[in-house]
This record gives sequence, C-alpha cells and structure tokens, in this order.
Amino acid sequence: MTKKLSLSILIIIAAITMSFAGVNLNEGKWEITSKIEMPGLPVQMPPSTYTQCITKEDMVPKSKQSGQNCEHLDVKVKGNTVTWVMKCTDANGTTTGNGTMTYNGDTFSGVINMKINNPGQPEMTMINKMVGKRIGSCD
Repeated sequence: MTKKLSLSILIIIAAITMSFAGVNLNEGKWEITSKIEMPGLPVQMPPSTYTQCITKEDMVPKSKQSGQNCEHLDVKVKGNTVTWVMKCTDANGTTTGNGTMTYNGDTFSGVINMKINNPGQPEMTMINKMVGKRIGSCD
C-alpha cells in the first residue's frame, strides 16, 4: 500500500513540476517566415521573412503591418503551445482571428486564422502559416 501511495505522490509532484516548467522557448531574436493564404484567390502572396525579439513574457509573433493597431487577447499556454485571440484595426476596418504557436526550443510553427471586415466589402478569410527559428540574442 505504501509503494502505491509513494508512486501516486511522485506522479502528482511530477505533474505539478511540469505544469510550472513553462514553454520550451529559448528567448532571443527570431527569424520568422510568414506565408499568407487567401482561400478562393487564384494568386497567392509570396512568403515574407522578418525578425523579432521573442521572450517568455511576449510569446506571440507580431506582424509588421504598418498602420495597424493590434491587440492580443486571451493568451493561454498549455505545454509548449501558445494560443490567443487577436483584434486589429486600421483605417480600412477590422481584422479578427485566433492563433496557435507551438515552440520547440529554438524553433516554432503555427497558424493564425483571420477574418477581414472592411465596410462595404465582403468578408475575407486569411490563413497565416508561420515558422520561426532563433538566430541570436535580442538587440
């Protein structure tokens, strides 16, 4: 009976320790490649690459769209996966969506699903597939 109790206690301690271990993310400067797909359009945009400092306090990659004001809401972490809801506004309208990123030390992959709502235009859907790799320390 005591062996079963000891094993149960060890399993509980391991689970608690793992839940506080955090995301497997090595902080620093990251190179991020973003490929945006717009279902229904015959011509797709080429991938773009940019760099960003990513930390455990700010794990959501940011787009480099000028003139947009974006908020990342409801950021959650489960294991090595970060999820969030986003809302961006600019002079043309509003973009809403949700994102999921999974980190693996010096790399990540993920997707952001977005809906663009511009007054007087039909709603558009965009899928932003992203991969990233750590390239050094933050500037």
